[in-house]
Amino acid sequence: MLWAYLRNPGFKKDGVDYHVSADLTGQANHLAATIGADIVKQKMAENNGGYKAVNFGYTDDRVYSKLTTDNPIDLVRYQLANCYMGGRG
Repeated sequence: MLWAYLRNPGFKKDGVDYHVSADLTGQANHLAATIGADIVKQKMAENNGGYKAVNFGYTDDRVYSKLTTDNPIDLVRYQLANCYMGGRG
């Protein structure tokens, strides 16, 4: 079992906690799946836009405009998709 929780004070920006951001936690899930974790424990996504807010990594704007919405179910779907497709494209 791998706990893919984000723990970095840099993920709190302008009063918003991006530790539970769908894009950042999705990347953690992808890394867990890549190393072959049988079970990955992750918190449910509550927001999105962590990459832009903390200026971490690169992402396309279409991720936020076309692939996800603010609906919690969509955010969890995005997390799950990252487990399988994080390195595709």
